[in-house]
Amino acid sequence: MNVPIAVIAAVGGWIALPTSRGRAGRGFDLPGAALAAGGMVALVYASTTNMALLAVSAVLLAMFVLREARTPNPLLPLRIFAERNRAGAYITVALAIAGMFGAFLFLTYYLQVVLRFTPLQAGLAFLPMTVASQAGSWLIASRLMPHVPPRALMAPGAVVAAAGMALLTQLHVDSNYLTLVLPAEVLLGLGISCVMVPAFSTATQRIDPREAGVASAIVNTASQIGGSLGTALLNTIAISATAGFVGPRAAALVHGFSVATGWGTAILLVGALAAALLITAPSPSSSRSR
Repeated sequence: MNVPIAVIAAVGGWIALPTSRGRAGRGFDLPGAALAAGGMVALVYASTTNMALLAVSAVLLAMFVLREARTPNPLLPLRIFAERNRAGAYITVALAIAGMFGAFLFLTYYLQVVLRFTPLQAGLAFLPMTVASQAGSWLIASRLMPHVPPRALMAPGAVVAAAGMALLTQLHVDSNYLTLVLPAEVLLGLGISCVMVPAFSTATQRIDPREAGVASAIVNTASQIGGSLGTALLNTIAISATAGFVGPRAAALVHGFSVATGWGTAILLVGALAAALLITAPSPSSSRSR
């Protein structure tokens, strides 16, 4: 369960920030931390079926927002979300990770249950995605980021990741790893790296240095919440599609994976649209020249 870890990391980063403007000596916002952690844990565990936990999560998170709006020393200053580009980066990251994270679960099942890979082979089969992600970060995102607006990387990156997910909708029982799964992994890795690298930069631009740690931590939290919710949602969709399929067990599993990855593709495209519409910041080089 990774959401509480994200909350702890954000709290730790907030504590480490230097105090100023009379903030020293004020109490730490423990009620806010408890409400945020409780609301997110309930939201993730609720998945898409437990309406009671969803209601609990909504109440706790609403109380958290009210608490942060009124306390003089908030854990999460709500003004951080008031800047359009920063909020757009958070939304885009959450949607992008929600759309693609289920691929890890589905591909693991597919490789081991359908293609009969050993656990070691399945682990090695994921390496191309890692390599592609690192290559996208170092060779594409890091080099282009100083010269182009963030959305010029984030929106196309989400579209490239969506193309990778769309490839996975073509999975069949007899599909070949090298001709289908491998290209999909490469597209997912390249695309998601072009979303995440500019997101951290956008989240901390033009912000009070004392709040930079919180703004950056929210990107991590958005990705972890998106990953948890996306996995729960897409897994529920896959199970429902599998249960309704008439045919052999392996074919039913693959059908469920294909349907779920179709939904993942749609979520990634919504993330691309969010980046294109919400993030309007110029390139860092043009900002410095002003």
